[in-house]
Amino acid sequence: MDEHELYKKLKNIFEVANKEFIQKEVLLFEEDANERCLCAQLMNYLKYAIKETEFNSYYVDTEYNRNKASISKVKEIISKAAGEIYRITCDLIASLKKLPEYIDGYILGVFYLIDNRRRIISLEYYFNGEKCEPLEYIPY
Repeated sequence: MDEHELYKKLKNIFEVANKEFIQKEVLLFEEDANERCLCAQLMNYLKYAIKETEFNSYYVDTEYNRNKASISKVKEIISKAAGEIYRITCDLIASLKKLPEYIDGYILGVFYLIDNRRRIISLEYYFNGEKCEPLEYIPY
């Protein structure tokens, strides 16, 4: 399977898990739950979503990359759509214990921004570190 096919499959799994997460955990959004709490909950939905797929041997973790050392340090990401810099304190990573080198840079990346005032989630999708799709807005 080439990287583009892999990206599409992983994105589909993420979208299924995210849809269920939003539907079942809307109270977390309404109560402005902490970023770490949201990542931990979404992790559970991702684990369930991959269970019956070819990716069932993947691990889903928050704040830990099984391929590298702990990544719990604060990061920054520039959102071109919002024109702002956001500090990221929680990562959600799906990986195998040992991946081929080409996967180490992450095939699929998702920047997840919650706007509680407008009740909208903005998603930016990345393929191999490059933004690859228009900004998507999901009401909750």
